This record gives sequence, C-alpha cells and structure tokens, in this order.
Amino acid sequence: MAARGEFHIYRSKKPGIRELNTDPKVQAYALDAAIKRQRSHLLFLLFWCILYPLARVRFGLMATALCVPTWTGLLLLVFGIWLFADPVLQLRHLRRLKKQLLAERPLNHRKDWAKQALLHYSRTGLSFVLTAAWIVLILCSLGTELNRTNEIPLAEFTEDPPFATVLDVAHSMEADGRFVDSGSGQNSSAQQQGGSAAFVHQLENFGVLNTVRFQKNWLSRGSWNWKEVACVTRNGQPAVEGCLTVEYHEAKAPWIAAWAMADLNRFERWQWSPWLKHIGTYKARPEDTEALQQKCHAAGLQLDFLTVFTDEYGFITVQLRKGCKLLSATFSAYSQNNATLLDWGFALAQSIQ
Repeated sequence: MAARGEFHIYRSKKPGIRELNTDPKVQAYALDAAIKRQRSHLLFLLFWCILYPLARVRFGLMATALCVPTWTGLLLLVFGIWLFADPVLQLRHLRRLKKQLLAERPLNHRKDWAKQALLHYSRTGLSFVLTAAWIVLILCSLGTELNRTNEIPLAEFTEDPPFATVLDVAHSMEADGRFVDSGSGQNSSAQQQGGSAAFVHQLENFGVLNTVRFQKNWLSRGSWNWKEVACVTRNGQPAVEGCLTVEYHEAKAPWIAAWAMADLNRFERWQWSPWLKHIGTYKARPEDTEALQQKCHAAGLQLDFLTVFTDEYGFITVQLRKGCKLLSATFSAYSQNNATLLDWGFALAQSIQ
C-alpha cells in the first residue's frame, strides 16, 4: 500500500483480484477533493499572477507593455500561458473523469502508465525551467534598476530626441516673439541674425536627474524616458529654466498608441495603492486644455488627443497623441520669468507632428 495526499493506493500481485471501490459513482465522489484543490490553486494563480500585477500598474496593460523589453515580454507571455494552461488542463481532465464515472462508465486501466509518467515529469521539468528563467530575469532587472545601467547621462547623449526639450521650448518662445529687448522693444530674432545662437543651454547638477532611457520592443519603434533639469540663457539672462520630464513612445500602430494613451491617462485619474488609501488625485484643468487646443488649432496643429491636468504631486502634466506618437510631460519652472504652460505644451505639440 502507498499514499499520495488524500489517496491510498493498494496493489496486489495476485491475478484477477477484485478492485476496491469499483462502483464508478463512489470513485467519482473521491475526485471532489482533487477538483477542489486544483480549483483553489487556479484561483491563487489568477490573483497573484494576473489581478495583483495588473492592479499594481493600474490595469495599464498596453502602457506597461511598451516599456518592457522584447525578450522579457516574450518570456512573460510564455510563462503566463504555461502557468495557467497546465492547471486548467488538469482541472478539465478531472471534471471529464468525474463525468465519465457518474455516467457509470468504468475507467480505462490499460493506458500506458510509463508514458503518462513521462508526460508528468516533462511538465514538471518545463515548469522548473520557466520559473528559474523568470527568477533570473527578475534579479537581472532589479540589478539594472539599482545600478541604473540602462540610463544615459544627458551630458553624454548626443542624439536629438523626437520631442521638444528645454532648449526647444526656448526656440519656440523666440518664434512667438516672447523675448523682447528692453531697450528697443524688438525681439531677439529681429535684433540678431540667427537669434537662436543667442541661447546658451546648461544642465544643472542634479544626481538622479539629467538622464535618458531609450529602448525598442515588438510594440514600439522607440520609447524614451527623459529627465532634464536645465537653464537656457539669452545674453546672460535666464530665458527658460526648470525641470522637464517626458515619457514618449512611438508605437508601431495607431491603435496601440490610442490604447497606451488611455492607460497613461488612467494612471493619473486612478491612483491605485495596495490598501486603497486614496483613489483619484487627478484634477482636470479644462480651461488650460481649451487654451492649448486653441493655440495648436491656430497654428494648424492637428492632435488626436490632448489633455492638461494636475497630477498626484501637484505638477501640471500635458498628455498628447498624434497618430503613433504619444507623450506625457511635466515642466516645473524655477522662476516667474519662465515658460508658461502654453509655451512648453505648444512646443511639445509641435515636436510630434
């Protein structure tokens, strides 16, 4: 005799011995405990591997997928499918077996038990390999985040990002005639040939800021996380100074961008916390949204989505989408002589046309 969990297995070497509990209905009732245990296991996986992770990212599936590297996303997909396929198939098998027994159809004892055991150990081995790979991936990701190896200092970054920076905001303000010489009343572009050359861009010394993170994956042609603290001066006087943070994505299809934009907007409208201590610190700014829309419309800029709001930290955030391009940006000015919302929001809207 042997035992496996709640089941007791009896064996006899005598040929033709009668089986114990040969009544199919009795055998069917014996499967109830196994079915209940398998169902509980499936619900446990559903919560901790699906519902809880999605709640942590505020159910922003597409916005999260745009930020995940390709191999990480593929491993997640394979691991998730396998994690649920195995218990679902086992639960389905147990229910079909119970249904067969309740119909008083005897079990088939002529199956090749060695083949079934091989399949069982193969599934177990595959689960172990996928779990080990996932643990290694998590550890590598944590190491990358802690060491910030995936971030490039802006002082070493030589490429032009596909969105407006602090210097671009200054150029846009100059084109609008915002910089006027106090002596003559003329703007800088009229006074000085090539007026943009009068601007001097200097990064401020902040340890965790002034970095850029860039990656591509199977859903995005490029994803940027830009953190810039800079001062742009003109003729020795501050023109624009402050902190600009931008999350920018160029999706591979407009529907992906629209889905991700809805996710990013929901991130702010529904601030989720593990214990639901606070929900909804998003505060819309319809007047600012209307003013920025009117300025974009007057300049002939067509956007698919535009909204302005105050986020959970009290900063004004602008979210824009045009076709496959979308961004969520915040600018914190350091003085009154700085870019207004219409200035930096308009510069960002121009940059994604």
